[in-house]
Amino acid sequence: MKKIYYISTILLCVFLQTANAQMGVNSTGALPASSAMLDVSSTNKGFLPPRMTTSQRNAIASPTDGLVVFDTDLGELYVRRFGVWSPTNIPRTGFGISNVSTAPTIGVYNTGTGVGINGVGTTGSGVVGTSTSGFGVYGVSTNLYGVSGFSANNVGVYGESTSSYGLMGVSTSQSGVYGQNNSSTNATAKFVNASASGTSGRFEGSGGIGVLGIMSSSGTGVYGESNTGDGGYFKSTSGKGLTATSSSNSAIYADNTSATAPVAQFANLSGGTALSVVAQTALDIAGGIRVSGVASTKAAFKITTSASNTAGNVLTIPNTTLANNATDILLVTHAFGTYLNKPFGVYWTGASWGIYVEDLTAMPIGTVFNVLVIKQ
Repeated sequence: MKKIYYISTILLCVFLQTANAQMGVNSTGALPASSAMLDVSSTNKGFLPPRMTTSQRNAIASPTDGLVVFDTDLGELYVRRFGVWSPTNIPRTGFGISNVSTAPTIGVYNTGTGVGINGVGTTGSGVVGTSTSGFGVYGVSTNLYGVSGFSANNVGVYGESTSSYGLMGVSTSQSGVYGQNNSSTNATAKFVNASASGTSGRFEGSGGIGVLGIMSSSGTGVYGESNTGDGGYFKSTSGKGLTATSSSNSAIYADNTSATAPVAQFANLSGGTALSVVAQTALDIAGGIRVSGVASTKAAFKITTSASNTAGNVLTIPNTTLANNATDILLVTHAFGTYLNKPFGVYWTGASWGIYVEDLTAMPIGTVFNVLVIKQ
């Protein structure tokens, strides 16, 4: 009787498969659902997928997305998604991938030929990795993204570390870390420094570009904003703190919307070059020029003759100002209200600059001069 039952079941399955190009497996003889190629129905038995070890699963040749196996080493049902094996227990309303490590190791780690780590969360974070001494999130990929995280309304990828890198992205052919913004109002990437000190975001390289901002059409490649400090700060110990190059427009463009504050300030505090420009038009300024700083470091200043700085027909300019070298170029004019109705000139005494009355008469006390120093 058992043989007859088995044969009839096989014949029924073959009939259903041949007639409908579908297969229904059940004990009632019900036809498979119209949208299913394989319809398994039971009230007291389950579906058993192929069981294999992790190494056997990874050895499957060219696995297709949607392939399902049970990993006996990890005790997990795995599905092939986006070119990688993913456990089916990833929560969709919280974190896409979440792991916490307190040992000196990596919070989340995976290596693949597609996406190293892929996490999707609808209300939480796509990928979260926390480590006390290693990497928060570490993903390696040979030809795609090392780490890919997507969240509908939270953080796509979040990595935190107390002593090393919270998130590190390395790529030999694409972007190490890539963030895309589909919103016209919210920011793409946000680097937040929770403490009063420290660095919110740091881009470091040994020989390439630290920060690269590209806009394909309109917009701003790099934008820095600060309420109290510096919107952008560029520092270098040996090379250029900031290099700007343009083939068709302004290499550096500053726009001032305030009637009182200066647009840009170039301060030389250590004897170097505050601003260096080399171009067809080296410097094009639309608007006024203001020279800031204290009197001893200004490139433009006023000086008044007094008994302490005047002897005979000569006013000595203290070389504590920028006028301190024989190669300097000094432009001197009268200040309004204190005209000197005599010819005067400037000369280098060997230790400092002086303004002298050309007819050799005494320099009037209380005369004010405007001085502009051009360094060579």
